[in-house]
Amino acid sequence: MFDTPLKRLRKKSWLSDIPDSIDIPAIGGRPATSKSIEEASLDDLAFAIRALSKQSSAIYRKTNALQQIYDLARNEGALGNMLAVAAAARAEEVA
Repeated sequence: MFDTPLKRLRKKSWLSDIPDSIDIPAIGGRPATSKSIEEASLDDLAFAIRALSKQSSAIYRKTNALQQIYDLARNEGALGNMLAVAAAARAEEVA
């Protein structure tokens, strides 16, 4: 049996996470849609990548903000069961 183009790409370790389908956001009056990766055009990929990049940036910003609260609280001497935001706020009041 011959492998499909998608199976051949997935065999490469750096491409093993290729999804079966992509979500294409609503753009210019076109509704949002999902499409099989094997039927996606380059433009479909570009729009899906832009949407995922925005989500990734938002997740990074949230992760960074939580890390800053954690670091402030720990630097203030907070322990595991203490309220993180209250401890971080105390650290900021001293600064």
